[in-house]
Amino acid sequence: MSRPTARCWPRSAPAGASSSIDLGTGVVLMPHRHPVQLARTAATLDQLSGGRFVLGVGVGWARLGHQALNVPFHRRGRLTGEYLAAVREPWTQDRASFQGETVAFDSVHTAPRPHRRPHPPVWVGGNSPAALRRCARYGDAWHLLWPQAHWLRQAVPVLRRLAEEEGRPVPGLCPRVQVSVTAEPLDEWRRPTGHGTLAQIRSDVAELAGLGARYVVLDPDPGGRRLRRTAQQDWRTPHTLAEHVIAPTAE
Repeated sequence: MSRPTARCWPRSAPAGASSSIDLGTGVVLMPHRHPVQLARTAATLDQLSGGRFVLGVGVGWARLGHQALNVPFHRRGRLTGEYLAAVREPWTQDRASFQGETVAFDSVHTAPRPHRRPHPPVWVGGNSPAALRRCARYGDAWHLLWPQAHWLRQAVPVLRRLAEEEGRPVPGLCPRVQVSVTAEPLDEWRRPTGHGTLAQIRSDVAELAGLGARYVVLDPDPGGRRLRRTAQQDWRTPHTLAEHVIAPTAE
């Protein structure tokens, strides 16, 4: 059984501060951004990081946020799908053009292109059936949130079937898992994935590997406590996970 790479992505670390840490969005709300503008921003970050940028996208769930930007909430899925098709054109063409129902542009010059060719990987977020279809059609990976193994066992074959219907490679499984480290073991029947002792979290990562996960993004911020911690405290959990979860699973 191959093991996934467990990642801890700092929320605001500069792209040039490391030569090995991936820089990712998890996730940018696709309907809120014009695909040409997003393509340019992503290409710049990919250049600055030497090809280590990952674009995670989602449709968003906050109705008021969409309304504030005059984005029709009920059409956010359709917008996301078309924007995902359009965003690749500036990455792969010197002068990009696209004609769709919701977005169109003609002969737009947006150099430089991304460092990684043909473009940075696109991780499509969302846990719904519509998100699975969107990922199968446009995504390089499925970036679902807070998965439980019993649910993934049913969802992964569905994603595989949808990708085959689209005539595309099966997107990689790259889940995001909230992490909460405890001193004592939690009840296995009740604890969420990523919560418990370091041994329990290692077991979770191994189980995700068995389901085909290529990467596991570990989010050490359960319950939104990050804003109430110092920078030193904020880095302590990733260092612990790197030593006791990431390194052992890479062996």
